[in-house]
Amino acid sequence: MLVAKSLSELERRFPDSMIYEQESCYFVFTKTGVIRFLKPRSKEEVVKRLKEGRFPRKYITAIMKEKERTEALKAVLSVKKGVFLSGKAGVGKTFACILKIAFLLRNYKVNLPLYVPLQNLGDVFEYKKLIWLYDSFLLDDLNPNLGEWERKLVVETIYHAYNEDKLLFITSNANFKAVAHFLKEEPLISRLLEMCEIKTVRGEDLRVTKSPQ
Repeated sequence: MLVAKSLSELERRFPDSMIYEQESCYFVFTKTGVIRFLKPRSKEEVVKRLKEGRFPRKYITAIMKEKERTEALKAVLSVKKGVFLSGKAGVGKTFACILKIAFLLRNYKVNLPLYVPLQNLGDVFEYKKLIWLYDSFLLDDLNPNLGEWERKLVVETIYHAYNEDKLLFITSNANFKAVAHFLKEEPLISRLLEMCEIKTVRGEDLRVTKSPQ
């Protein structure tokens, strides 16, 4: 799926072609045929889809006015696939992953992301059904203190994402080795390593050091 950020971008790329603009896309008339480019999704549409995917309102509000490039954000924005992002509490892991997902939404790389809050999940069986309805996932706070039902949901989600070729983001306060030991299944870890880049963020707790607004 082709996406163009603006009309001027296409005019630079196709200086000798006629370009026809519509509400949601552009048509570029080249010598060999017509090429259709989608316009990026609006911020309103990105917010709507994040809310539908149960992403926390606090984070949605924060990413819409993001300015500071934290170490976590730099790590996540550079990846070309999913990511397993570890680091101590407060270094910006969840924020970074949600912002990355928002970028992917804007450019049609994902369409229906789901937020899975593993430390405050509620109905595990509801999420077992939900994973079939969404095309990408953020498993937030995958730590070795999870109960057995939550662990099984994580295992099922990873296998599902792998088999259905869905994008996967994971945050954890524990390192990858500790999480791999907790999940217990070697074939699962192999799939996870194929799907995700392993990133570790170091730094201070931003919730503590951040100055009052």
